[in-house]
Amino acid sequence: MQERRPTSSVKRAHFAFILQPEFPLAALILATDALRIANQNSGKDLFSWQFVSENAADMRASNGMWFTTSCDFDNAKPAAVCLLFEGNLPTQHVSQKLLTYLR
Repeated sequence: MQERRPTSSVKRAHFAFILQPEFPLAALILATDALRIANQNSGKDLFSWQFVSENAADMRASNGMWFTTSCDFDNAKPAAVCLLFEGNLPTQHVSQKLLTYLR
């Protein structure tokens, strides 16, 4: 296992993974694993991320599995990148709160 180097001089890019009802779990896994592998291979924490939902509620994926989010829009850490994971009927879950957060 490679030893991690100090990251004090490395600026981390923060990602907000916004989960909506019936989100595709496979897509979320691919996105988070890519960041995790980049951190692991570099030996640095280049990327950080958190899972966000409108009300910090657990979110059900399209395969029926439940996923815990860490915060709501009001308490999310400022993100360099926001990725929105929507279900099959994305317009059903667009709220003013979501649109405001994305702006």
